Amino acid sequence: MRISAVLLVFTLYALPVNAQAQKPPTNADFAALTATVNALTARIAKLESGAITSADVVGTYRLFSLGIEMHSNPADIGNEVADATITFRADGTATVNWTDYRADLHQGSPWFITHGVDPVEGEAPWSLTSDGRLIVGSDPNDSLEATVGAGGRIIFWGGQSQTVNGSWSQLAIAVKLP
Repeated sequence: MRISAVLLVFTLYALPVNAQAQKPPTNADFAALTATVNALTARIAKLESGAITSADVVGTYRLFSLGIEMHSNPADIGNEVADATITFRADGTATVNWTDYRADLHQGSPWFITHGVDPVEGEAPWSLTSDGRLIVGSDPNDSLEATVGAGGRIIFWGGQSQTVNGSWSQLAIAVKLP
């Protein structure tokens, strides 16, 4: 009996203070945990469903793009990289601050390279279609059509066109800033 009492005292003494005085969880703890789990469940459901609303798009994005052009007669190969900030406002307008950096290789005697920087600032209307496509611009022949993903956090598009004398390709991705 005496050894049991000594072991009990030793065991209680060796336990950390928080283990000796630990309180059972309260209803408030469970309510906070339930609210957190429900909020995360709603966010995951939105990401998995792909359902995007205009409110998801509103915000400022950092955009990077890469474009390649090839023409013939005479031969010309161009590379274009863009760096932009685009803000989509709740009123359906977007502002852009865009800079293109170009390098072109031209056929000639001798061949030569030109470089250019083309900054562009502007404003355009934007809308979201029922199937989640983002349309920027009002002219159907000169509007940008993009795909919105990750609950409105990523916008991406790609394009390609061909003419009699050449072709052009572009790929761009925009990431929503915090």
